[in-house]
Amino acid sequence: MAFRVDVVLDPFTREKISVPIPLDFTPPPERAREELGLGAFVDLKDPWMARAAALLRLAHRGSDPPIPLALLGGAGYRLLSPTANDEASGLRRPLHDLDLACRSKDRIVVVTMEQTMPYTFDTEFAVKGLIYDALGAR
Repeated sequence: MAFRVDVVLDPFTREKISVPIPLDFTPPPERAREELGLGAFVDLKDPWMARAAALLRLAHRGSDPPIPLALLGGAGYRLLSPTANDEASGLRRPLHDLDLACRSKDRIVVVTMEQTMPYTFDTEFAVKGLIYDALGAR
């Protein structure tokens, strides 16, 4: 049984988003590929790329309105470059983290999405730190 709840982002401005409950954090990677229009060359067997695709799908399809979320760094490059996904090319770098960028007003939602996603692979993972600009302070 699914329903929607309003999550208040800022109690002063009463800004809120509508979120479907229960949250779907574990779509099959191929479903994320299809819904996001990712190229067949993107290696979703890599645990970091599978996690990136799940986060992008959740930001795009799991919230109303969709949350603009950018994937930067090596994982972002892999979304665009077939050569970066090919181990034989010599250009594939191992991924150790995900570099994300979002609007400051979406920060709380993105941090919550990232930190509450289940870890589905057998490598040690830790959120190294989420850097954001709050009221001009870094």
